[in-house]
Amino acid sequence: MGGGLYGAAVLALARRADGAGRLPAPDGAATVDNPLCGDRATVEVALDGVRVRAVAHAVRGCIPCRAAAAALGAALPGLDAAQLAVARGGSSNRPA
Repeated sequence: MGGGLYGAAVLALARRADGAGRLPAPDGAATVDNPLCGDRATVEVALDGVRVRAVAHAVRGCIPCRAAAAALGAALPGLDAAQLAVARGGSSNRPA
């Protein structure tokens, strides 16, 4: 690894910015502010029944915050409610 603060994979993910932007008619949205550093991330989802059809995000923040939002933008579309529960550390056998 070079002398930079962030690894090449984190930088590439942040640059790729999968899902960056806004959805025209999201089914749900959440905004989170980090009071320690000032980062703000808004994530929007569009559903097709119980499956995630699209994800968009608007991030004002550091490279790791942008990379995390891009990872969600790449990974969430196509997942159903049970897969989302497992992804967030829960069980697909209990309500989310």
